[in-house]
Amino acid sequence: MRWLMKSLVSLILIVILFIIIIYAFIQTQWGAQKTSEWLTQYTDYDIRFSGIEHDLMQPEQVIVHDLLINPKQDKAIVSAKSAQIRLNWQFFTTPSHLQKITLENGNIDFTNKTPSIPLSADILQFKNMALRSEKADFSFDAKKITGGITPWLPTSTDLIGAGHFQFSIASGMINNNEFSNFIISGQYQPNNIQIEKLGTRLLNGSLSLSGQYQDNQWKFDEVYMNGLRWQSSQTFDELIQSLSEYPRVSIKTLNIVDLTAEGKQWAISGFDGQFAQLNWDNALSFTTGELNTDDIVFQNEHVTDLIAKLNQQNNQLNLDNLSLRYEKGLIKLAGHWNKDNKTITIQDATLSGFLYTLPENWLTFLAQPIDNKSNIQNITIEQLSINQSILIDITPEFPFQFTNLTGKLQNLMVAKEGEWGLWQGSAVLNADSGTLNRIELRRPDLNIVTRHDNAIVEQYSAFIGNGIVRGSAALVQSNQQRQFSLIANGLNVPLSTLYTLGLKTTYSDEIGQFTLKLKGDLRSKPVISTLNGTLTGNKGEQQILNAVIQNGEIINHL
Repeated sequence: MRWLMKSLVSLILIVILFIIIIYAFIQTQWGAQKTSEWLTQYTDYDIRFSGIEHDLMQPEQVIVHDLLINPKQDKAIVSAKSAQIRLNWQFFTTPSHLQKITLENGNIDFTNKTPSIPLSADILQFKNMALRSEKADFSFDAKKITGGITPWLPTSTDLIGAGHFQFSIASGMINNNEFSNFIISGQYQPNNIQIEKLGTRLLNGSLSLSGQYQDNQWKFDEVYMNGLRWQSSQTFDELIQSLSEYPRVSIKTLNIVDLTAEGKQWAISGFDGQFAQLNWDNALSFTTGELNTDDIVFQNEHVTDLIAKLNQQNNQLNLDNLSLRYEKGLIKLAGHWNKDNKTITIQDATLSGFLYTLPENWLTFLAQPIDNKSNIQNITIEQLSINQSILIDITPEFPFQFTNLTGKLQNLMVAKEGEWGLWQGSAVLNADSGTLNRIELRRPDLNIVTRHDNAIVEQYSAFIGNGIVRGSAALVQSNQQRQFSLIANGLNVPLSTLYTLGLKTTYSDEIGQFTLKLKGDLRSKPVISTLNGTLTGNKGEQQILNAVIQNGEIINHL
């Protein structure tokens, strides 16, 4: 019996001595190298470290120096100058679960594939770490990360697992966009992220927000942007299309101060705005919004000093107030857009000092129906005033210009069920002067009324030289027709006027009177081939012009 006790004591001493030898061996540089080689050989990871440090005064803590971990099947890398591992009693029953892991002064690199990590901890902590992630459509590079996750419970598909997180990042890049002084805290679960607070310096400005991500949708309580400067290589249409690829977004309150953004053929600067209950799901909606901006450039158009106040009820967007400067003129209007019946109603608008050059293809554009996929099929102008404006057409075939243009439009429908035209209301337009195909006009005026589906020019007139031209016209708009008729009477005017306007009849520079009667179809291409009518001109009792117009051809009888 005594021999057995001595043998047992000796065995225990040998085991203790062996443990001491292994303990001392592991903490040597050579022992650390051999230990890392053994771990690499018998695990799925390439593991390297230069040394292990343990203090008997802190038996629950192990420090690993110059740690490098690289999954053999992936390119993900974890490196740290120092990795502190703290154990608890659970380690003896669950060796893969630790109390705390602290990585200090290192890097973590990830690619598209998330590596499987056979570890978990009550706390995962970073001190002065760097994180890089490269994916096909997303890149992230952050430096000087300090913070942690508690608990850290990674899975085979999710590196973070679930837990509360808090991080600060000194600087970094998101898709080539710089940020700094990044602070974030919240709660993470797969497919559910609660952001209690996020604040950062981004794009030379600042961003702060709080919110939640769940079911492929971001829900933010409040977002505040200040002084952001953003550049894009996309056109505005391409930008809107790319936004459709992102998750849905809803924001209770969005505040924007001094935003500047620029893309291909568009730019906006000095933008301030406040929006409530804003939502983006392939289309923008909100309950209320106020905005102002210094400059907007879209293709060849330039708008300044824009101020707007909006609200949305159901599917109707109400523009309570809008003012802007365009081509040195001032535009003010109020109205609404109903998405259900695709109707824009301009309730009250004013154009003052407006200089507008018609686009080159404006006649072709108005002759064609509106795309049935468009969200606008009807446009009604309840009240529009025009003051001291200029309207220009630079088409070489038939240029015109009206200076100091004034006018008033009332209850006029200019688009109906996808067709351009004039319905319901009335319009009165006049100008101080103008030119019509290089013919100088004085005091031109136009009075339009509508009856049923017809637009009627009750009277138009203009002074030419010492004489006057006046007449009337009508436009039939039923069944998509655009048949027009026109009567023009000239008194004490050069009879060459009609020749200059494009009617290649007998030229005469005599002063007299003429009568032109004309009919045609504005929907035809070309319109001139549909023109039919008569033209007569007299100087006193002498007839100088006598022509018949047939299918655009002029037959002179003198």
